[in-house]
Amino acid sequence: KEIGGWFEKGRDAAGNETGPVGDASLGNVLLSYLQRHDPQQAARIFAELRERGSGAAVNPDTAHMTYWAIHSHLDAGELDFSVRADYPAARAYVRGGRRAYAVYNFDATPRTVSFFDQGGRKIAAVFAAPRALTFSRDGASPVVSSIAAPPATGAAIPLPPPPPGNLLLQDGDQSK
Repeated sequence: KEIGGWFEKGRDAAGNETGPVGDASLGNVLLSYLQRHDPQQAARIFAELRERGSGAAVNPDTAHMTYWAIHSHLDAGELDFSVRADYPAARAYVRGGRRAYAVYNFDATPRTVSFFDQGGRKIAAVFAAPRALTFSRDGASPVVSSIAAPPATGAAIPLPPPPPGNLLLQDGDQSK
């Protein structure tokens, strides 16, 4: 199947017009792959798609995941598969030799999540807020930010600019 560009329509094998990739959920898939190799370009395209109101950047089904994939890669670095955690919704990143840790705590109470190197040695612990994504960078004090919960109406998800440093994303927190 032939597809259009990010902003331009395309044609399929039968000559029928297809919509721009940026208007469809396929755009989210392609941006997620692109961010693995060129997160700066993926961020530029996502921003332009949002400015244009294109589906891949505003649809409530996947736009938030694409935004997270792009900006966590830009901010935190590469996934560090040499590190394990004692909680399933946790992961480590590495950039320039520095690690960052992300934990989504599904519980209604705070929890401490420990991270371990390949030899089983504890290398970090993150105090994770309840029902929130806590992002910590090698002992730095967190910077608190929020992303609004998706509207029940199916309208576009409001996304803030990526926060500097560490962040805490709280479910349903509408404040900035």
